Amino acid sequence: MRGFASPLGLVWVVLMALTLFSLGFAESTLGQKVTIMIIFAVAIAKANLILVYFMEVNHAASHWRVLYHLWVGVTGCLLILGHGLS
Repeated sequence: MRGFASPLGLVWVVLMALTLFSLGFAESTLGQKVTIMIIFAVAIAKANLILVYFMEVNHAASHWRVLYHLWVGVTGCLLILGHGLS
């Protein structure tokens, strides 16, 4: 077992750091809309990392990779726009 030195271990550390960043940002004094949009952006980045490294989308056929990343991107953008415009 390689521990944190393996690529998956490093991605896990990045995911935990992004989670803590989101938590810290949620407690910030910025406006609610800005905070929500930044937290959604971090969630999009985390979803892409999980898709590529833990769900092994990078081993899927190219059309599936495109669809997975497109789904995450479009869904995330709709969430950000939906909360930003409300």
